[in-house]
Amino acid sequence: MAQKKSATSNNFDNAACASETIPSGSLVIAMDNNLQSVSRKFNLKAYGLAVRLLHAGIPLKWAIKSGKAKDAIDFTTNATRVKPSAQAVSSRSFLSGPLVIDVADKTAALAIITSFGNNVNVYELTQNTTVDIKHTLTHKPKAAVLNDGGNVSIHTGIYSRAGLTSGTHYTTESSASNINGNSCYTFASEPHSSNITAAKVNNVVAFLNSGGNFLGQYEAVKSYTSTTNPLLASFSSKPGIGGSIIFDNADEPYIQIQGGLDDTGGSVKSFKFTNNPGLRVAYDSDSGTNYKAYFVKLASSGSVVGGYVHYLASHEYGTGDNTEINDQRMLLNALLRPSDKVIGAKNNTTVASITENETKTLVGAPSGGTWSIVSFGGSISRNTYTPANIASNTTVVIRYTIPADNCYSPTQVWATNPEDTQKLVKDILANLKSFIPVTQNEKHRMPKTYAAKVSRVADNLVLKLRSDVGTVGGEIEMEELYSETANNIKHRYNPINAKAEQIVLIDIKDAYEYDGLIKVNGEV
Repeated sequence: MAQKKSATSNNFDNAACASETIPSGSLVIAMDNNLQSVSRKFNLKAYGLAVRLLHAGIPLKWAIKSGKAKDAIDFTTNATRVKPSAQAVSSRSFLSGPLVIDVADKTAALAIITSFGNNVNVYELTQNTTVDIKHTLTHKPKAAVLNDGGNVSIHTGIYSRAGLTSGTHYTTESSASNINGNSCYTFASEPHSSNITAAKVNNVVAFLNSGGNFLGQYEAVKSYTSTTNPLLASFSSKPGIGGSIIFDNADEPYIQIQGGLDDTGGSVKSFKFTNNPGLRVAYDSDSGTNYKAYFVKLASSGSVVGGYVHYLASHEYGTGDNTEINDQRMLLNALLRPSDKVIGAKNNTTVASITENETKTLVGAPSGGTWSIVSFGGSISRNTYTPANIASNTTVVIRYTIPADNCYSPTQVWATNPEDTQKLVKDILANLKSFIPVTQNEKHRMPKTYAAKVSRVADNLVLKLRSDVGTVGGEIEMEELYSETANNIKHRYNPINAKAEQIVLIDIKDAYEYDGLIKVNGEV
């Protein structure tokens, strides 16, 4: 039998916890069940707030005490609660990896915290406090949920419950075949699939090597480690938890939860590998190599941060108690892990001289950016530079620019008539491909529910909605701005029924501006 060659590593999250003095007035998003709960359950919306703050360019310091035991305190200080309502100053102990916002970003952060709401508890330090900081998060998390097994709802449901927005913070990719080193995500996950090939593993490895992070859950653990080129380790067996679930490496970001994990059923309740290049964070008390949760950094990943693989046993988790919620937090912790995935624009054009009668081909990465002349002159057509008339040797400076998030968002196109939709897509793609490479992952597929016509009659916004026959769990989510000058935003949610065609009237009175999304099962 040929020996399997795997993409392995013995590199772990060895980032040193730096001791920092956090100034009085700084904010803390609590991440433990005691200080961040709604109806005695951990409030997953804390993650939604964290992601929004990062997307707004506000750094978060992930406070994790070095070498701590499971459920140990990260720091204790005097603090007052400022959101969602005020509470008096008292000594408070924060654990499970609280997120700290420096006082310099306090004003900007409070505006986002207030707008987001969702009863997320935020505290303000009333004294300078020395804290161990594991990571300072500055990336803008965006997740790809891979659908090789047709089970994306396992992870998209968690993201939705955490308050993340589909399309902005996460999206669905039909297969790991669509993921590579140029993918515009910081994180990818496969919730449940037996349909993984060596080629798909290679795609995920390319994504990891570019600085992204990955999580495989349930059958994905087995399938990603059972190919001819297993991802990090080779699968051995799935015996189930014989004793109780215990924990290790408690200062690892992946396991920042308070309390236990639920031993949920399914075909992969635990897993063993034939080799063990990584670290366990949850395992069977009867066997130290029978894992519930496991992680490792890919050796070939040259990124300072990113390149981490996380594995998690068991199937879809409920929301009945904090042990079930903790299983969902494992995914969200992996999403928050720092990533180098989003890289800056690179101008790779050669600096070889040309004459005024020659042109130069401009080369930039990643693809899809725009070129501009910074100094001297000349002209640019697509990716070709033509110099101006010159009388002496002259240096030309040309800039390559990509969007702020280094990615162009996926685009949906449709018309009321399906035939017109297909023609429109073909025409757009033909035009784009004449300029830049374009990847179209989903072809000629109408959305589950869409607005065929939007109009206004008196005080009502009139939506003519069309749906496929299987549409369930739909809603219209809207933000209303009541005047051009006042920052008074109102949020509303309107459920919609599963009908092939319907007219929905929304009383909007005399508001100034509306921003709305039609969602089905949490997806736009």
